[in-house]
Amino acid sequence: ESGRVHDIGKIAIPDAVLLKAGPGRLTEQEFATMQTHPQAGHDLLQRYPIMHAVLPGVLEHHEKWDGTGYPRRLKGEAISLLGRVLAVADVFDAITCARPYRTGFPLDKARSIIEEGSGTHFDPAMVKAFLSLPAAVLQQHMEQPKAPAAS
Repeated sequence: ESGRVHDIGKIAIPDAVLLKAGPGRLTEQEFATMQTHPQAGHDLLQRYPIMHAVLPGVLEHHEKWDGTGYPRRLKGEAISLLGRVLAVADVFDAITCARPYRTGFPLDKARSIIEEGSGTHFDPAMVKAFLSLPAAVLQQHMEQPKAPAAS
């Protein structure tokens, strides 16, 4: 379920920032605003006991294995397993989906980007697990209709 609600904190981001999101388009201040969405989602969902199990993924899906992520700059195994899984899934989804400013990457390129991030952006074990998924499964995910995304 965490995958379904991991970006719920974006409801706290002003449309002027959220709808502008794209490469090279956000100012430093706008990017700082975007970086608040994991905490905002966590704060919203923590009010509901039924959602407590998903909170680590909501809060930590932008943390990076090397400690350069956000919001808490967690590193390595200090990032929850759910956060580490969602980091890979979120990036895969983001780079394979079309955006107003670019087309989605094909599967081979997306897999390559994920692999290149092993040990820096992503937990190497999560990358290994992701790369072990059959291409047909990943391609099927890519072909599912999706709601337009802002980032």
